[in-house]
Amino acid sequence: MKQVLKKPDKYDNAYTHTAAGNSHADTNCTRTTSAPQHILKFRIGSNRSPIFCIDFHRISLTISTDDRSYYCTNIRTLLNMNIFHNKIKTDIRMAVLVLLIAIVLISCVLFYVNYTHNKKEIEKNHINELNSQFIIITSIYSNMADSIYHLLINTERVKRILADGVASQDPHRKNMFRKRLFDELTPLYQKITAYNFRQLHFHECNNRSFLRFHRPEKYGDDLTGVRYSVEYANREKKPISGFEEGRIVNGYRYIYPLQYRNRHIGSVEISVSIKTVTSQLKQRFNIDTEFIILASQVTEKVFKSEISNYKLWPIDNRFVLDRAVSESCILKKHISAADKEKIRHALSENTERGTPFCLEIQSEGSSLLLTFLPIRNFTGNNVAYIFSISDNKKIHFQNMSFYMLSVALALLLIILIMFTIYYGISQKTIEDMVTNDFLTGVYTRRVSFEKLDVEFNRYIRYGNTVSVIMIDIDHFKNVNDTHGHSIGDIILKGVAEIIKSNIRINDVLGRYGGEEFILVLPETDTSGAVVVAENIRAAISSHEFHSVGTVTVSCGVAEIDSTLNTIEKLIDKADINLYKAKNEGRNRVVS
Repeated sequence: MKQVLKKPDKYDNAYTHTAAGNSHADTNCTRTTSAPQHILKFRIGSNRSPIFCIDFHRISLTISTDDRSYYCTNIRTLLNMNIFHNKIKTDIRMAVLVLLIAIVLISCVLFYVNYTHNKKEIEKNHINELNSQFIIITSIYSNMADSIYHLLINTERVKRILADGVASQDPHRKNMFRKRLFDELTPLYQKITAYNFRQLHFHECNNRSFLRFHRPEKYGDDLTGVRYSVEYANREKKPISGFEEGRIVNGYRYIYPLQYRNRHIGSVEISVSIKTVTSQLKQRFNIDTEFIILASQVTEKVFKSEISNYKLWPIDNRFVLDRAVSESCILKKHISAADKEKIRHALSENTERGTPFCLEIQSEGSSLLLTFLPIRNFTGNNVAYIFSISDNKKIHFQNMSFYMLSVALALLLIILIMFTIYYGISQKTIEDMVTNDFLTGVYTRRVSFEKLDVEFNRYIRYGNTVSVIMIDIDHFKNVNDTHGHSIGDIILKGVAEIIKSNIRINDVLGRYGGEEFILVLPETDTSGAVVVAENIRAAISSHEFHSVGTVTVSCGVAEIDSTLNTIEKLIDKADINLYKAKNEGRNRVVS
């Protein structure tokens, strides 16, 4: 930024330049006796080249040419613009770092979401596959049971024997018809057991057991409240199928109503054991499965004499195994106590809801996936599970990929965060170094002028007054020469501390250069500034410094007004008053 100024007549001849040789020769500046200490004036090149005048108090550069036009570039403004640009660059770098951290965090979240989605999809596929296979097996036996019922059981001869037995009130005659029915269908029962059917069971219309081919000696017991499927078939006179625990064994049951001469006489049940279902799953689909049922269901329904058909599941004693399959338990291999607890916890959470789920476990160093499919009874309650065990390669690969990338992203995130913190601390340190004087801790000259610019603009806009005090330590060179620079540094720091303890929080103290300080006092006129300066002078002169004793300071005070209407004029006035204090004997305040 450039602006035209009045001609600085006072310093036009402060310095002269002589050049030897051509216009590119080295410059030699000769100082005149009339030149103030803070003015440097010179030419570069020939005598017709522009004259450069640098005012170190005003921090300005004036350039004049032979046509008497003058241009001034405020060096402080240029410095501030450069600092502003550096600040923007620093902010941009910090924003980029924060953006990178945000990108890494978002990537972590997206990757985790994708990982969990893929994992759920894999588990969903395992559940759907097991469910489809289970439905296929039970559907096959359902079709076979339908054929047996329609072709071999729902005949006039079989229904007449059952009708006569049900109608008979004489126990002996009832047993006679029971034996006749048993003899009639024993060949059929033997054939269907060869196809893995487990039960052939006839019921009277009042839900009492008439004949169990798998336990012919067990009959006459009332199944009301125990066998919902029998109640339904006799009440609704409709077929029904599904899983149910019975008095002796559990199984997947197919129950059909029986009518003779338009009269409902009872029902018949054809069922397969769950062991048959698991065997068929292994045979047809080559998957290892196991069936577990709630122990409470067994103790509630099974004859006490038949409880021995079941054995507690070693993983969770709330469930039992069919003793026929307990020896081939697919989880018989060693699994950790932690995995056992994981299985128990998952079963506790899902049993009431009756939802299928998958679970990862470790067994003998290999990763396995358990897929649990809930089995509901006729009342809709989840009373059992059929679960498969398979290798966990897909999920294991997903886990390994997730862990490796998670570690990489975590390391990258840590590095970025550490670098951002380091960068922020570094920038703060640099900013502090630029803002504060390294030795005394007060503002630097640049920052002091920035603060003064703010107060000057307040004066221009609102008319708020501001005063400046220039403070110089008397005979400081003698202190350095006599006691050394380390003692001089102690004096500078001590003086700065005394000044800070005698000013307001909104006053601005800066190190102007060497042993000189500048103090900006907002909202303070000359009389107030003189009081502040006198307090500072008295406090410093009464203070005992180590190895030196007492030191004194001289102060020059100036207040901005209509004649001192620029920062440069205000500082010049305070500087002139400071030199007056020096010339009048030091250790005093001049305004």
